[in-house]
Amino acid sequence: ASNASEVIVIAGAQNKLDICESMGIKTIKMDRNDYSVHESQLFEMHPLGVDIVIDATASTQVIASTFKLLKKGGKFMQYSYLNPGPHADFTINAALMETRELSYLTASCQTHNFRRALQAIEDGTINGDIMVTHEYSLDDYFEALRVNGSDRSAIKVIIHP
Repeated sequence: ASNASEVIVIAGAQNKLDICESMGIKTIKMDRNDYSVHESQLFEMHPLGVDIVIDATASTQVIASTFKLLKKGGKFMQYSYLNPGPHADFTINAALMETRELSYLTASCQTHNFRRALQAIEDGTINGDIMVTHEYSLDDYFEALRVNGSDRSAIKVIIHP
């Protein structure tokens, strides 16, 4: 719906890739033990790199390794919240950023897009139901939080009051 000419999703959870594929989105399975596997698959598709990467993992290891996937003039958008602490720091290759003229943008919450997102769900542009992977009653609140925080198959967890 963003008018992107192509979208590729890289993820480690197969159920997330399956949902993307059902919507006609190209996917690549992330190898968390060897990033060169999924990186080489992306470079087979786009030898010069891609225009934009949007990261929603909040993994500093993933973020730090992703800049090399961008082509000259590319933009990296970190759309995830890094919890403060010892694992929030990562190194950016300043020479790579400068020679490729890359941009690094961050956002933790885009409340100004909420109305537009609701409109896209209401008019059918976006199928929100496909994102709901787990539903719980309020009595199972703590189980829902546990699943939301630790189950990689969870995409959106609904708690019904």
